[in-house]
Amino acid sequence: MALWLNMIEPIFLDKQNLAGCYIFVVKKSVLADFAAKNYPAEKLIFLNGLETAAGPSFHDIVFKTDLVSQLKQEGIKCLVIPHRSSEEIERWAKSNKIRLVVTPWKKQQQLEDKKYFDRLLKKFKIESPRTVSAKDRLDNCKTYVVQEKNSFGMFGTKFYQPDKSPKLDIDYKNTLVREFLPGPSAGISIFIDADGNYFLSGLRRQCFTYKNGFPETFLGIQWLPDNFFPESTNKKIGLEIKKLIDSLLYSKFSGVANIDFLIHEGNPYVLECNPRLSSATPQIFSLAELTSGKNAWQFFLNTFQKIPNRGIKDNKLPRHNFSGSLLDIDVPAKTPIRKILPVGVYEAGGRKIKFVSEDMRFFTSGKNRFFLFHELSDTRVIDRDFTLATLISNLPLFNMKSGSLNHLGKKLYDYFKKEFLRN
Repeated sequence: MALWLNMIEPIFLDKQNLAGCYIFVVKKSVLADFAAKNYPAEKLIFLNGLETAAGPSFHDIVFKTDLVSQLKQEGIKCLVIPHRSSEEIERWAKSNKIRLVVTPWKKQQQLEDKKYFDRLLKKFKIESPRTVSAKDRLDNCKTYVVQEKNSFGMFGTKFYQPDKSPKLDIDYKNTLVREFLPGPSAGISIFIDADGNYFLSGLRRQCFTYKNGFPETFLGIQWLPDNFFPESTNKKIGLEIKKLIDSLLYSKFSGVANIDFLIHEGNPYVLECNPRLSSATPQIFSLAELTSGKNAWQFFLNTFQKIPNRGIKDNKLPRHNFSGSLLDIDVPAKTPIRKILPVGVYEAGGRKIKFVSEDMRFFTSGKNRFFLFHELSDTRVIDRDFTLATLISNLPLFNMKSGSLNHLGKKLYDYFKKEFLRN
């Protein structure tokens, strides 16, 4: 089994879960230095042939490095795909006799198609915002969410107010239009294997920056204790999730499905499905209390290696009090990077923020510690919008009720943005 270090999940897995796994990373990068400090040399694969300032795609790793020859040299037959696969990657895997640990590309495409998923919600009578068709008249007093059917995240999403926004020519064939419902946005992960076993993660709040009262940019996630919502709301969430599980089993899905929904007036409304690893999975895989399954990581691997999992059919929300978080610091294209900070463990004490160590063993050995992850290797200007850095913390960085940065979160956000960009 081989894992790409850029996907973050390996960083938080314990030795037992990493047993039998190789870690590969681009040679001469910040992450290569980090890997050398945290993993046995015999389990590391340093890739040649690719130099990038930030965020090489998995496609680049597969087709622009010596990954194939190194996998063959080590006799590795399984490869974890960090997010989305593709037809090209699947053909590459087949020709090289590599098993991909990922939901097949066609199934990913199907469930990420917002119009298909909306029809699936209606078929199984799962609560979701009202869908508007070309035959419907838009109400000037309402707000509508307009999404390109194959868009991801906030890209391709518009908030349309007929009486206030410039007139929008909507292509209903390729666009999902639904009524906007105000309320906190939340997420949950559903693990399902081909034998119909399943279980859930805990709930997390999706946190955004806002513009004119509408979500604009994804900031990160804040894990919510199991008593955050009233018990009546949790029961309603459980009912909708069970119907979702039935719909995914009907679709012959296996893997991890990340479900976004919102809570409006105490009721859950399902929004979309992301059938892949996500920003939530590093903490899910490393913290047993965040799922109702015994070992989410091993369940996930077994699902794609045709290894039977322990029988489990549990649609109950796990009981936990974990309130950690993940924070992304995004910047627009052409942002000048002035300084490369070490990847590793930092500590916020008093007014100061200090680097502790690249050794992950220090992550939980002190107060107010968190992990800084980034993929920058040099100070070249990047031509696209990108994530400058990601902070993972066992402490809350967001206000759980509002979803806005709390005092510590704002302190860390401002500090690291300034440090990377300062002259």
